[in-house]
Amino acid sequence: MRSDGHAINAVLGHREVLESLCANWRLARTQYLPQDYALCLIGRRLRAELGDADTDQPTPFNDCPGLGAALYQALCEAGSTLPLAYIETDYHNGAGRQAAIVVEGGDLVYGPAVTRDASADDLGPPESRGDRAVNGALTHLGVWTRGIMDAWDTLELYRFRQNPD
Repeated sequence: MRSDGHAINAVLGHREVLESLCANWRLARTQYLPQDYALCLIGRRLRAELGDADTDQPTPFNDCPGLGAALYQALCEAGSTLPLAYIETDYHNGAGRQAAIVVEGGDLVYGPAVTRDASADDLGPPESRGDRAVNGALTHLGVWTRGIMDAWDTLELYRFRQNPD
């Protein structure tokens, strides 16, 4: 994330909740993560399948421009027993932004949280990254960390650099 581009939109949650949500979406591909979590990248074609293809439509949250109304509604309906997070990142050469929300029981329980970085130097040492938007959402999901690794690194989210389309 420090030197190359990183731009994703994704839904994360406990494996069984995310699998159940993604089973309804023909183009969804579940990616498995440590600690029994999973991720689904939300690319342009999947967004269209959900009915959120029109980027001129208002979004539920200005701070999460990639989160369309149909996806937000699906998260609220699916996150009835365990929380689900929506995250988005947009970084190029260390500068950029990230945003996140968490829904549980049909309600927004975290966010929208946003972190903006003017340069790679803004990222700070690993032990200071826990208060960033996505790490906050992951902590709210119940991701545990060890040592100086933050929740992002613990779930190996650095493996996902861009949406599938």
